[in-house]
Amino acid sequence: MKRRFFLIALTIACVLFICSCDLSSLTPQQSETTAVTDTESSTVADIETTVETETTDVLDTTAEPDTTAEPDTTAEPDTTAEPDTTAEPDTTAEPDTTAEPDTTAEPDTTAEPDTTAEPDTTAEPDTTAEPEPEVPKEVVAYGKTTISGNALYVYELMETHILADIPAETIEFDESLNVTLNDLTVAKTIFLSDHPECFWWLGGGTYAVREGVIKAFYPQYLFELEDIASKKNELDAAVEEIIKGVPKGSTFDKALYLHDKVAEMVIYKYGTHDQTPYGALVLGEAVCNGYSTAYQLLLMRSGIRAWTVNGYSKDEAHAWTVVWLDDETCVYTDITWDDQDDHGVILRNYFNMSLDEIDDDHFVNELFVLPECNHDDQGYYEVIGAVVDDSDGAEKVIGLFGAEENGERTAKFCYEGADFSAWFDKNSNDIFIGIGAGSLSYSTIGNEVTVTATK
Repeated sequence: MKRRFFLIALTIACVLFICSCDLSSLTPQQSETTAVTDTESSTVADIETTVETETTDVLDTTAEPDTTAEPDTTAEPDTTAEPDTTAEPDTTAEPDTTAEPDTTAEPDTTAEPDTTAEPDTTAEPDTTAEPEPEVPKEVVAYGKTTISGNALYVYELMETHILADIPAETIEFDESLNVTLNDLTVAKTIFLSDHPECFWWLGGGTYAVREGVIKAFYPQYLFELEDIASKKNELDAAVEEIIKGVPKGSTFDKALYLHDKVAEMVIYKYGTHDQTPYGALVLGEAVCNGYSTAYQLLLMRSGIRAWTVNGYSKDEAHAWTVVWLDDETCVYTDITWDDQDDHGVILRNYFNMSLDEIDDDHFVNELFVLPECNHDDQGYYEVIGAVVDDSDGAEKVIGLFGAEENGERTAKFCYEGADFSAWFDKNSNDIFIGIGAGSLSYSTIGNEVTVTATK
């Protein structure tokens, strides 16, 4: 009996001893895991994996972003200095206790300034990579900013329905707004001046009206609806081919290249598409509005703001282009008058004119509110220093002669004096002697003068 009692007592004592050992070995690990991860795990392996993952998250959030990529490599040397050397498997729990103070206390920022510098090179691109692709601000067409009320309402309906992939055959208006024929006229005039890409519509169509209020508009297009997409592709291909040659550099250089390219490609000729960039750039035939909208479209696709206006010039209906060289500098260009196919030359007299200069023989439609920006020294001949007036002598023109070609030398310039014939009579002998010419002649187109010297 005593022996049995002794055996029972001994057994109970051993059980109590074993239980106390198990509890003491589990308690620290579970409490540390909870402190770092706030997750439950059934095995030591699971806890270690979670702890490593969570440590990365904690470091990523508090220490400089993504410093964990390298702090994990540096963290091992750091933690090896303390607990990591003692036991790598289970000390992952203990480095976590050091990791947690590191993330909350500032030692991390001070202890690892150098590692921050390295990860920052990787982290910064990552952080800047997200904001970098900023969505470009929408550029509102200038003409649209000059109208309001019902005209603006109709304009925006045209943007929605006529610029659609498949243009609408009917545009219905809110009758309560009392849209009038004048509203429709203003809207379509300004809309077309802003949108040279809309070559399939020239403003034609019919409308339904009741007591002076327009209920609906039915646009008439230059192509069948199913053909418009392929025509767009044709024009886009022509535009892209031209833009490949646009020089790098100033807006002036780019605009001059496109001015000359349009004048070179297009013949002044009436036809079905003569008022459109499609006629000018795909078919090679256009009149003033085709020249102007083709130039406008090429400028816009090259990143240069432009606008087509219309009115009268030289006693006939006409169109020309407003070009923004920058936000504060805008000029006026008329490629139609610069394209002198009959003379076999391309002029630059109407390139980048000031408002005062172009106002001499261009009268804009009253529907157009011209921009306030203006400049008077961006014309081609002003920029290259080839403007001659009554105060200039023969030496000014002598300096403008180019190299000899086929036995001839020419000087081209803009004459801004009162009477070039009188100026030439006065100075021709000095020019003759100065360049050693056998004969001199000149021709004028507008203000542009070409003096030719032959041996």
